[in-house]
Amino acid sequence: RNKSGIWGWRSEKMEVVSGYEAKVYSASNVELVTKTRTEHLSDQDKSRNKGSRTPFHSFLGIAQQHGTHNGAPVLQAASPTNPTAITPEEYFDPHFDLEARNIGRPIEMSSKVQRFKATLWLCEQHPLSLAEQVTPIIDLMAISNAHFAKLRDFI
Repeated sequence: RNKSGIWGWRSEKMEVVSGYEAKVYSASNVELVTKTRTEHLSDQDKSRNKGSRTPFHSFLGIAQQHGTHNGAPVLQAASPTNPTAITPEEYFDPHFDLEARNIGRPIEMSSKVQRFKATLWLCEQHPLSLAEQVTPIIDLMAISNAHFAKLRDFI
């Protein structure tokens, strides 16, 4: 909670926002982590997603890490959808140990991390509106996600 005043006369900080008395809070070291899996996308969609980083993202300090997060190394690939060559009998056998192997495609995941210091103004009397609260979040998510873009267009 933010404080205002000097040494002995400090009190909790209050500000008027849109005609409502609001308490002021600070949040340090806030991290917004977005993880995106791309193993199901076509090569064209993957290249489009990699090229979608704008100067605005750089300005906001969004760090992006790409990597393949696989379990055990693949010794023999039976098919693209079963790279660890697990048979249906082995999969459904309760005594067979999968040894932390993934049974699907190898996981391709990228992580975007935004770090910032946030200031919050909270008011107990403010009337909440779902559209006003959720729409800005959907707009931000629509920048990097086609599903959120479709949702934004639908709304």
